[in-house]
Amino acid sequence: MNNDKKMKIPIYQIDAFTSEVFSGNPAAVCMLDSWFDDKLLKSIAAENNLSETAFLVRMEGTIAVCRP
Repeated sequence: MNNDKKMKIPIYQIDAFTSEVFSGNPAAVCMLDSWFDDKLLKSIAAENNLSETAFLVRMEGTIAVCRP
């Protein structure tokens, strides 16, 4: 395995659809500087092993969201 290409992506695990901790649906939110190709996004989502993973990128004063 080649470890020369390591990435550091801020990932937050949230409890969706609830206002209480440890309830609702767990989901991952990944903050990206730029979009990756779909294959890599799907691999990152699979690595998180949660039912949902959202990717966010700040674009021209707004935020774009992608859920593969």
